[in-house]
Amino acid sequence: MDEAWKRIDGFQGLVDWFGHVPSFHDGYLLSLRIDFPTEAVLVLHGWDMTDRIDARGYFELEKHFVATFRLTGVVKVDLEDADHAGSIVERLTVVGDGDQLVFAINPILGTGGLLRCLKASVSFEPGKPTT
Repeated sequence: MDEAWKRIDGFQGLVDWFGHVPSFHDGYLLSLRIDFPTEAVLVLHGWDMTDRIDARGYFELEKHFVATFRLTGVVKVDLEDADHAGSIVERLTVVGDGDQLVFAINPILGTGGLLRCLKASVSFEPGKPTT
């Protein structure tokens, strides 16, 4: 696990439950709220894609979860297509840059870009989103 992920309070609990660091590949950006410069809240639906194919020809998905990242001390926001409705994530990466954490949302469709903050935490709920 990259050192930056370890700086996110609560992330180890998600890794322990999920079995590895999730990439959020093909995941959904469910919500993004920014109260600059106080905080940003990023809610993602993720899962584990298996190598098994279902009867319809799709990869089987398991271990669905909803992760809520709370970023505090927001330093910079640089987003494209900020209307997150329907956004699909190719990958979520987090890197450290001095005392800051940089969250990079790499989109397949919709919102993408960078969020810089001083501190972050994550909580998660196993299962698919209810809304």
